[in-house]
Amino acid sequence: MTSKQKQIRAVALAALMVLSVFAGTIAFTGTAAAAATSVSATNAPVGADSGLNVQASDGDATADDIVIWIDTNGDGTKQSGEASITVTDDNGGTEGAGSDSFDAANVPDESGTYTLYAYESGSTNTKEATGSFDVDADAPSFDSAIEAGGTIEVSFDADETLYQEDGSTALSASEVEVFVDGESKDIDATTFSQSTGRITFDLVMGDVSANSDVEVNFTTPVADVQGNSITVENESVTVTSGVISETSGQPDGTKDGNAYQGELVAYNASGVTANENEGVSVETKSGKFIFDGYTGANSVYYLFNTSERNATATYQFESAEGGFDLGLRDLGLSVKASSLNVTKGDAIKGTVSTNAGGRTIEAKLYNSKDTQVGSTQELTTGSNSGEATFNFDTSGLSTGTYTVEVTDVDSGVTKTTSKYNLKAKGNSDASFTQKIVTEQRGDVANITVQLENTDTATVQIGSPDVGYRLNATVSDGDDDDNQVTLQFNTYAASAGGDVVTVVGDEDSLDNVDPDEQNTVNALLDAGEYDLSVDPGNEYNDAESTDLGTLVLEERSTDSINTWTAPSGLSANDLDKSGLYEAAANNNVTLDSKIANGDYAIHQINASGLEGYLANQGNDETAAFVALLESDLASLKVNQTEANVNRQPWTVNYSDDVTVVSDAENDTYFVMFDTSDVIREESGKSLQNGDGLTATFKLNKSADNALVSNNESVSVDYEIVEGTVSVDEPVNVSNAASQTVEGETTLAPGTQLSLRVRSSGDTQPSFLKTSSVYVTENNTFSATFDFSGQNTGDTFDFIVRSVAGTSFDEQESFEGNVVEGSQTTETVTDNGTVTTQGPTETATTGTPATTTAATTDAGTTEQPATDEPTDTSTPGFGVVVAVIALLAAALLAVRRD
Repeated sequence: MTSKQKQIRAVALAALMVLSVFAGTIAFTGTAAAAATSVSATNAPVGADSGLNVQASDGDATADDIVIWIDTNGDGTKQSGEASITVTDDNGGTEGAGSDSFDAANVPDESGTYTLYAYESGSTNTKEATGSFDVDADAPSFDSAIEAGGTIEVSFDADETLYQEDGSTALSASEVEVFVDGESKDIDATTFSQSTGRITFDLVMGDVSANSDVEVNFTTPVADVQGNSITVENESVTVTSGVISETSGQPDGTKDGNAYQGELVAYNASGVTANENEGVSVETKSGKFIFDGYTGANSVYYLFNTSERNATATYQFESAEGGFDLGLRDLGLSVKASSLNVTKGDAIKGTVSTNAGGRTIEAKLYNSKDTQVGSTQELTTGSNSGEATFNFDTSGLSTGTYTVEVTDVDSGVTKTTSKYNLKAKGNSDASFTQKIVTEQRGDVANITVQLENTDTATVQIGSPDVGYRLNATVSDGDDDDNQVTLQFNTYAASAGGDVVTVVGDEDSLDNVDPDEQNTVNALLDAGEYDLSVDPGNEYNDAESTDLGTLVLEERSTDSINTWTAPSGLSANDLDKSGLYEAAANNNVTLDSKIANGDYAIHQINASGLEGYLANQGNDETAAFVALLESDLASLKVNQTEANVNRQPWTVNYSDDVTVVSDAENDTYFVMFDTSDVIREESGKSLQNGDGLTATFKLNKSADNALVSNNESVSVDYEIVEGTVSVDEPVNVSNAASQTVEGETTLAPGTQLSLRVRSSGDTQPSFLKTSSVYVTENNTFSATFDFSGQNTGDTFDFIVRSVAGTSFDEQESFEGNVVEGSQTTETVTDNGTVTTQGPTETATTGTPATTTAATTDAGTTEQPATDEPTDTSTPGFGVVVAVIALLAAALLAVRRD
């Protein structure tokens, strides 16, 4: 019962007590000797579906009929639709009293306190006596069902013991049904128990596991004492892997224990006594706060899901009743398919592994519609190996894709295999998805093989005729449409390292044939190399099923360009996708003047480098730095023009460089923050005005050289001061939508903070702010509303940097508010009078304005071209205003 219902019930009971004390003195107008003097209800409060017993008396010994009615709407007036009954003297006329019952249909169905009125039949006063009763129409609601340690707890949002539908017959085990994975299961009737809003019982042992689907039904509605009922049907039971409590203990007497990561653990926070919403706090052993929660209405269990928790941490549970320490372990459940390509008739096989022996594992086979097929296999991991194998017969299955799901029964931890591809029996086949593969000398060639009715194939690259031949056997182990991509490193063929690898973690390189012709002493020559494939684990020319060609072209060193980007970029901004996205949004731009503190980005376009870089590992920056520090290549950034009698100094960037590789497009970006690097000879930082020349060079004299003659490309750029400029004075009209703009040397995409602040004696004072981004044209602008300012007001226009930008100063420019409606007349050399009308857009540049010619007849003529006009109200013309609006829209899109 809710607190509001409790208050209503208390009010009703208090009213009945008062009525009992003063019943003999209640009197109403009407016939004094024949009037109803009392009325009461003996079974209030009632439920919405319950009848109501009432009594009335007229206080004398005559056998008179008394009418009792319920004031349903509370207006004190008997309405035609309000229920009434007539009671007669049922005591021989000695007391003039009687009783009767309203049936459930006439009892109000909304919770509240209602008034009873009584009057003697034939009287004109319908309110000779009064009483009240309470209706509690709220049925108990289902809250939760939890299985913990073999016990099922069903909790309701109710503060009283529950009954069968009549509100008085006790519940028993015979009214409860439990279904586990769709099958009805027996209940241990001796364990059935109920307390306030809570029912518990045990299942027969072995009927439920942590991954079971459990539901509970009640064969009769559950009701409170008022008879309000709720049907409990197909309610899901949350199944846990075990229960812990403050009374739990290990053999050594300590109150702690262990669980495997992934288990759903039930913490009994109240012993054997339910406590509505008992508070539970969870912390790590080191005191780090994890969670504050509650058990829920009339439940003793707090559920702790360990799936996302640290597998090596210890968690402390604290409640009002005590505490418990729970240490987590990694069960290490994993499953690996023996082969994902299966021919019908062969078995779907795999291996399950755990970090503990003797674990019971259930393995289930599912088709592409996630429907289980066949029977569940129960496995036990070995006591020494922690492994078990499953084997599903495919003879009765349709071709298609299948997965195997394995579950540790005790913990409920589950893993699923990749998709098995079940095919009909047929001849094995292997083919190249691309018959002609083209790459440059020194790069990595991707050769993709399509497999049919086989998991393995052997690829031959080259032939004795070209002086190079290599055989590589690959296996398909994933669900990527029976394809394996073999990567052939044309640089490693001469320099050593991994000459062939495969793409993906599941596919594998099984063997590389140690043919004496699979090694050369120099970079492979340009030319055509035969490709052939045999669907087996060794190459046999007579059994090859497809042919192709690898074309190696001459490599080239093409160009170097300089780009710039705002300082303060995050690591995410500097990966390949982030860099290209920024370039597409004009936040990374080609530039030969780079503000000191912004990024200098050197775009090198050169083929044939990919093979060397692949040999260095997955770190793009470390791999490219290794190339530049080898005798193969270099990237020097030197002073463009040295002082007299001086050698050009060199920029030392090696400790502060980031490299983004796009080897597929033979493009590499070498970037550094210009404020982080130093001059190698003096240790000084770069200075404004420094001219730099970046030269990328490949050397012919190196071992395993990529070139037969030295190759180099160069680019010049300059380090400039990060500045902003605005034409003064900044004049705006006292109107809305006034645009102020400026120029800057800062990189496009740099964020600036703009402020317009009243100055001098301007009253009232004002402050307007905006945050903008530098455009690709190195400009910035913002629109402000000056409609609330007065002509003659002055202000400072302040440009400031935001955190992370290279502009660490602020600049202030003076501005004025001028009359928006003023006009200026100018007499030209030919005597024509031109009139400058009002403007609503201010500019800090020298805009083109439109002049109008006034004829003798008083009409206005528009000139053929725009002419600049000297005016005290500078502003954008119409065309320039439209361009400014478009620029603002583009800025908004970029910021989005």
